[in-house]
Amino acid sequence: MRKSWIFLFGVIVAIIGLGIAAMAGILTPTTAGIAQPNAVTRAANDLSAALTGVASAPAATYTGTLNGDDALSLQLDNVTVTAAGDLRGKVSSGGGNAEVLMVGDVVLVKGDAEFWRDRHRTLPPGVTLADDPNGKWAVADPNILGVDLRAALRPNRLATSLSQSDKRIGGSDITGADASPTIAQTPDRRVNTGIDPVDVRELDDPVTAEEFNGTRQIRAGDVTSTLNDDGALVGFAGPMGSGFFGDQANLRANLKIASKSVQETTSFYESISSSTGEFTEVQVPSIAIPDPTGGLDCTLANCTLTYNFRNSASGLTGGEVTIKQDAELKMNGSAAGKCTSQATMPINGGTRIVCSIRINAPSNIDINFNSTSKFALTTRGRLDVAHVQQMVTTGRERSVLVSEWVPVAPKQLASARNYNRAIAGTSSSYAVKVGDMLFDAREVDGTLLLVMSPGYDAHVLPNGVFDPAWPGTNEILELGRNARKAAGDKPVRMVFAEQRAGDAARKLLGDGGVANVEVVVIPMS
Repeated sequence: MRKSWIFLFGVIVAIIGLGIAAMAGILTPTTAGIAQPNAVTRAANDLSAALTGVASAPAATYTGTLNGDDALSLQLDNVTVTAAGDLRGKVSSGGGNAEVLMVGDVVLVKGDAEFWRDRHRTLPPGVTLADDPNGKWAVADPNILGVDLRAALRPNRLATSLSQSDKRIGGSDITGADASPTIAQTPDRRVNTGIDPVDVRELDDPVTAEEFNGTRQIRAGDVTSTLNDDGALVGFAGPMGSGFFGDQANLRANLKIASKSVQETTSFYESISSSTGEFTEVQVPSIAIPDPTGGLDCTLANCTLTYNFRNSASGLTGGEVTIKQDAELKMNGSAAGKCTSQATMPINGGTRIVCSIRINAPSNIDINFNSTSKFALTTRGRLDVAHVQQMVTTGRERSVLVSEWVPVAPKQLASARNYNRAIAGTSSSYAVKVGDMLFDAREVDGTLLLVMSPGYDAHVLPNGVFDPAWPGTNEILELGRNARKAAGDKPVRMVFAEQRAGDAARKLLGDGGVANVEVVVIPMS
């Protein structure tokens, strides 16, 4: 899912837990006649507790391997990703090593020669970068590693995907008892199936637990999670799908994980803040240079080579590109002279470079002139350090917001589960609890989100309002009212899959006196 499409949904629902004693097949009586959860349910409950612990953390640190399509293979070494989606750590790829820093819209990489050798640069023929970025901080494209690690490893999205809940439920509608009476008549109805969790089991012989410094292993679908004696998630192995942005990235992981406290997360941001002086001047290996325009103009006494250059580079507030030209001239196929010239253009600007060669051409014969030029670029970019500091401050404030993730009953309709996962990047089997209200998640900027799945359009009348006879109309109004009350001063956003439903909801909330609930529409692709 694109970043701008990272929104989520919330509802008041019943939490799945040991307290649901009426669920058939889940409680097994002991010899003393006391009902106890069976082994499957115990494993599922322990796994949920471990995963929601990570999801609620302000940051997590990862070490291990991450593989994907197109020969993607990364080795992570103490890579920390915060709830705000900021990242810092060491990454190895294709034999090369790099330190990576991503905070807000700033992406910086300090890589060795092997790392940069594998990074494709698009420059016109004859144009090269003279300055070597090896071992120096350089601005980079967010996708330089071949995968968006900030999205893949953001604690709440990562943790809620490890249960493989949506994949284990399957691609069909499910049946069960209402778990969400406040939205029971809407397409986002949630149900308790009353059966044991599907395809969840504790491994009797956790052979790889020691690799992650753990003692227990629970397998959910194709993912094996390792827990320690305290019940905390300390490692996982398997596919990172069914919850990671609609499974757009086919990733497999074998990673150690350590959740970070608020204090540790604050220290993480302080370490970035204290090193921003290193970023005043940076390399620009990803600069874009279109084909220069111009060419050769000759008289009998002089040949002039003139070229117009332009460049573009993102993430910089200034800097310069120095161009050195080395040219050779030929007359009728024979060498006729050389010239060297130099010019400077600003980052995201342009310049003209001129190189002249004196000649003594005979006037009594036809002459064919041609030239070859090579251009070497030296880049010096400048970052706005004050802007970087602001990104650090913003990231810290957003990451330490308390987000209490809890397991909830899944949405009944497959279309609702799919839309929730595509928009939220998380399974509908998890939500964020704020007071007595449950939201599907909290965005990186603190916005609490409500995802309204396909199907609401069917209840919009020709005049553009929800049918007042439909019970779901009042449920939408109460959902917005309760969400606004629970959120306090935090923003609330409803995301609808259908335009008419979104417009009708906007009018419904407004007429009902519910202010400051943003309604947006993102069609299901």
